[in-house]
Amino acid sequence: MGIKDDREKRVLRILSETGTWTTASTLAKMVGVTERTIRNYASELIDKQQIISSGSGYMLAGTNATKSAPQTESSPTTEDEHRVTSVLAELLRTSEPVSLFEMADRLYVSDSTVANTVIPSVRQLLARYNIKLRHSDFNYWIEGTERDKRRLIGFLASSNSYGYFSSANTLAKMFPTIDTRSFMQRLTRICEESGLTINSYSKNSLLIHILVILIRLGTDNVLDDGPDIINISQLLKGLRNKENILACARRISALFENDYHRSIPQRDFRQILLLIALSSDTYSSESLTLQSVAQLINPEFLANVSMFAQETASRYGLPAFDEYFILQITVHIFNAYQRSMYGISIKNPIARQVKSTYPAIYDMAIYLINRFGALYEVELSEDETAFIAFYIGAYLEKNKKVDTRLSCEIVTEHYHDYSSELIEAIASEFKRDIVVTAAASLNDFLEHPQSTDLIITTIPLPPQFSNAVLISPLLNKKDARSIRRKLDALEQEQTAQKAKIFFKELLSPNLYVRNVTLGSQNDYIEYLCSLALSKGLVSQGFAENVKLRERISSTAFVEGLAMPHAIDHFTIKSFICVLHNDEPLRWGANEVNFVLLVGLSREDMERFQDVMNVIVERFSSAMAIRRLIKSDSFPEFVSALTDGS
Repeated sequence: MGIKDDREKRVLRILSETGTWTTASTLAKMVGVTERTIRNYASELIDKQQIISSGSGYMLAGTNATKSAPQTESSPTTEDEHRVTSVLAELLRTSEPVSLFEMADRLYVSDSTVANTVIPSVRQLLARYNIKLRHSDFNYWIEGTERDKRRLIGFLASSNSYGYFSSANTLAKMFPTIDTRSFMQRLTRICEESGLTINSYSKNSLLIHILVILIRLGTDNVLDDGPDIINISQLLKGLRNKENILACARRISALFENDYHRSIPQRDFRQILLLIALSSDTYSSESLTLQSVAQLINPEFLANVSMFAQETASRYGLPAFDEYFILQITVHIFNAYQRSMYGISIKNPIARQVKSTYPAIYDMAIYLINRFGALYEVELSEDETAFIAFYIGAYLEKNKKVDTRLSCEIVTEHYHDYSSELIEAIASEFKRDIVVTAAASLNDFLEHPQSTDLIITTIPLPPQFSNAVLISPLLNKKDARSIRRKLDALEQEQTAQKAKIFFKELLSPNLYVRNVTLGSQNDYIEYLCSLALSKGLVSQGFAENVKLRERISSTAFVEGLAMPHAIDHFTIKSFICVLHNDEPLRWGANEVNFVLLVGLSREDMERFQDVMNVIVERFSSAMAIRRLIKSDSFPEFVSALTDGS
């Protein structure tokens, strides 16, 4: 259990003992963290329905006193975010100015709170969608295109949401006069009966964005005049599922006509077609060929994505990607690019988990997406990046290098043909993981033991053979699971051991600093990079490249740790620069006690994955974190990082 879990348990224990509403500031003092950290913990506990929130603070779910105070639904938003969303919803519902004083009355707060706290946040969020907040005599209204307003509504509905049910709840609160839940149920049925292949992530996003269009049309808000961003006729031309897409869109149009007794305008209908086309799988795995992809995607686009993918492989010391992977990744990036042009991003509920569990693979996706975005002048979301990481991770797992297989000796007594059949079955079942280098009877093995990574035996061996796994003479599913567990443990042990040796090469007392207090995240990056520069480890411009990587996506992968690094620069010599602060510092949306600036030379880059994974693994261990936090010198830090848990 990590520090975060311990603190969440303390929050729950405090709320259980008090039995009444407790403010974030009180909890922060009692737990020893900031108010923002408490709100982050509370968001997750609310989502798990363990606590509830109100304007009075937080309380354990199920406590009798909760009946006497207003409760929020199981939304992970804070009170401030709820107020901002409420004001935005009100501004989006009407074309008339909204009074500041009426806002304050509906939110049960003072006029000054709305003016000084809520309105600035509203204006900041509107600006992200090119919408302006206007005001006169304490009355507010918004100005912007219908397309941008829809993008904003889609964001509000899907932000901090893990599916279309919670998104529909958000839309129902924003537009209480419209039966959004009934709309959603019928849209779901239409999509499920469409004959299209739409994965659950895409479907959730599709349903929300179509629902937003129908809601806006129901209140007479049609798309503005102007050219379509994408030529939908050209996009649909030649698609194998074109007729299904058209049929699905027509059924949605009929649904709208039935409820509102008027037709969907052609521009809005084309947008619905576009959403469906970009959410459905264009090609089956069997039909994904260079010729079929070339019918849809510009050859220059395909060539560029292929170039970026191979550059990614080259940077991280991977073998060149094969053609099928290039086609897969090209189709996905093409659809992501088209979605981004319309302001759409498929919600990926496990993006954060992918980022923290597979940081190196996620970083490869970041590199690829950044190269693509720089050329096509587009920013793809972290959700889209995590999907790219899926593809890369699956490819690497499927195409493990042969020379990474573990050597194995099989110990079994010879009896008719069963021993040779057993050896053949093991070699076939685990051909991607092991190479059988020897087979022997028990006596032969004990007299002449081979030096192998793994021993698979049908006979109990002395305890000194710790790398042995005992199976039955007839290989069954239970035996296969035992071998798999042992293989996983051995692989992890070997990887960790290699990385630990590497750590001791990278870490230096001259690159270890304690309790440095600076102004901003960028200040810390510049400080650590200047330290590396003074030792001749990096060249000028390295700090700017590290800051660029950080702007794309935070490197605070796990609780308490940030690992800033360059996005495409190599270092003169590999190193890890360590900052350890007793007081946590702000890093993006997280608080960290450790900042490890990682710099790898071109020669060492193929070890990037091992280094990142082992660091994250160490900081995911509660015992290791306790040792790391208690460490007060360079030798203590190295020992806590590299020794066993």
